[in-house]
Amino acid sequence: MPPDDSTVESNPEDSPHDYRPVARELVQVYSGRLGEVIAMRAALAASGFETFVQDELTKSIDPYMTGGNAFEVYLLAGRDDAPAIRSWLNEMEGTPGRGEPNSVELEKQLKELEKLGERVRWCTLDILQPLGVYLGMKYLARVQSLGIRPKLYNSTLAAFTWNIVCTIFYCIGIYAAVVIVLKL
Repeated sequence: MPPDDSTVESNPEDSPHDYRPVARELVQVYSGRLGEVIAMRAALAASGFETFVQDELTKSIDPYMTGGNAFEVYLLAGRDDAPAIRSWLNEMEGTPGRGEPNSVELEKQLKELEKLGERVRWCTLDILQPLGVYLGMKYLARVQSLGIRPKLYNSTLAAFTWNIVCTIFYCIGIYAAVVIVLKL
């Protein structure tokens, strides 16, 4: 089945089944760790934006194959869509309800919370997702107790969700391995 006409152009001199993709200039709109960027891509897709993760398969198989910054991947979008996507990302990364802390203690707690959120986001790497679920639960409890959203709150929620999904698949895999071993 040929692709739809909005993404391809055809040459009338060629047969009707000869399609060529229209070249789109892609620009970077976001960068981060693979799990975080995949979660961001899913959130953008749910909002109607088309994005691509540069070197997604290569980074998931062998992150060092692509060079020095092994664990950073880039989310790309068409040049025409980039301003709207960046605006959406800025809104998502925003800190609604944060307000200005009124005490040194609150500022200290907020910094600790931001560090915990960074750890949750780092846990999107390979086998650290179960730890990310644990840290994510601590993070959400602290956010609720403070009543303030720290920086990168939405990214941390996306990473926490990704960690939960991966942990579930790990558990299913371990269960399947145990069942197989017990049947032997």
